[in-house]
Amino acid sequence: MRIKKFTADTMNSAAKIIKQELGNDAVILNSKTVYKRKLFGLTKKKAVEVIAVADQSGLDVTAPQEKKALRTLKPGPSPAPVSETEQKPIRQMVHSPIDKTRYELFPDHVRQISNLLLNQGVSSEIHHQIMLPLIELALKNEWPEKPRLLDIIGQELSCLIDDYKGFNDQTKYIALFGPTGVGKTTTLAKLAADSFLNKQKRIAFITTDTYRIAAVEQLKTYAELLSAPLEVCYSKEDFQKAQQKLSEYDHVFIDTAGRNYKETQFIKELEQLIPFGDDIESYLVLSATSKQEDLLQISRQFAHLPFCRYIMTKLDETDTLGPVLTLLSETKTCIGYITDGQAVPEDIRKMNKSEFVQSLMRFL
Repeated sequence: MRIKKFTADTMNSAAKIIKQELGNDAVILNSKTVYKRKLFGLTKKKAVEVIAVADQSGLDVTAPQEKKALRTLKPGPSPAPVSETEQKPIRQMVHSPIDKTRYELFPDHVRQISNLLLNQGVSSEIHHQIMLPLIELALKNEWPEKPRLLDIIGQELSCLIDDYKGFNDQTKYIALFGPTGVGKTTTLAKLAADSFLNKQKRIAFITTDTYRIAAVEQLKTYAELLSAPLEVCYSKEDFQKAQQKLSEYDHVFIDTAGRNYKETQFIKELEQLIPFGDDIESYLVLSATSKQEDLLQISRQFAHLPFCRYIMTKLDETDTLGPVLTLLSETKTCIGYITDGQAVPEDIRKMNKSEFVQSLMRFL
């Protein structure tokens, strides 16, 4: 196996050089735009930097002095374009999503981890971001053993998430919203119970979930167990009256109806009913068992509501956390809490970066 880095004026030129040096079966591992300095560093010229790999056993390799000349294109006339037939194998790899074939020449333990990441549902973009440090090591002919390899991957994953200390004591209102069936009411009860039992806070509930059968009764049961008042609101006026009535409490937990997230009208109704402001800390509740595209779609649908973080539920019901990681990466929004069971208040935890990374990597 040979792995090399090339710099050229254009991708077209780079493809030609790679074919000359590594052959028609070369695979593109990474490409990016760089700037080459000219005239003693006073000006910069745009270029591309490409890392490619090939299995050259039995290949008639170009002579070393010719390779050196081909490595970087010199200023001058643009090279003749590469024909469509000549470019096709390399071009397909440049523009295709990252898949297992890109790493088929790597050592077994590297290839195994690459495949497991893909099997975890990690998007091709994040997969590439995670594997890039390994590509850089491969350029130096360094292949770390599996423990060090997992260490590097863990560091890359950690860049996408952060720790969370939870809402602070000054937060008056905590609101949860999201699609149907993600466990909003139970999650709200867990947060409230933790405040009441572990922090000795005076708590109360408001619910706007008047659509679901027995929704009010469910929350009423939790409220009675925690000796907390419950206000049911059908309108914005009801909500404002409830705020006045519960003004002496430390934390007021707000439950909302789970509706079809594709119905834009539901989002508008929620915005009209609850006067979101600086004194209301909101969370979008999502299920970790959802498909990647559904997670992204739901997040986009609720994007104009002022939620600070996600709450991911049902982590105990899935072994595939790649879609969650893709959500965090693409929306630039972090997780506040995770839940992994039905017990109240035990089965809820503040987001811990190292724990989440370990959960994702436990199959690697």
